[in-house]
Amino acid sequence: MYRRSDVVKPETMAEYGTFKATETERVPAAYYVPADLTKAIDNLRAHGIDMTPLKTPLTVQIEQFTIQTNKMADRPFEQHSERTLTGTWGPGDREMPAGTLRIDMKQPLARLAFYLIEPRSDDGLVDWNLLDEALGESVVAYPIVRTRN
Repeated sequence: MYRRSDVVKPETMAEYGTFKATETERVPAAYYVPADLTKAIDNLRAHGIDMTPLKTPLTVQIEQFTIQTNKMADRPFEQHSERTLTGTWGPGDREMPAGTLRIDMKQPLARLAFYLIEPRSDDGLVDWNLLDEALGESVVAYPIVRTRN
């Protein structure tokens, strides 16, 4: 049987707790989430993200993420297959129908909203398959758009 003694022996260990960004992105002024993305909306609400539905249609200068690659992981992780998108944001105009949810990024949980919504996030709505219904193989654009205004 081993008994604990009052001897302290420090051990040198490698520190792996530092991370370096591989990509950077600027936070937009707002995101517009289509009302039919119920799984994503439920998840954002569960996280406490403030959302305001549009009462009337609104034409907005937006940025839309055009998908170049859309891949699912070969092996499951925590009972789901992680999805990864690559692509680029591009400008455009779009009419948002009434009921579209606007997420203003001047709110206390803006950093969390940004992390969850951005399509390239490594732990967001895309990765956790909450947008799978809207991201089939033939889809060319991410369904959530953003604005800088």
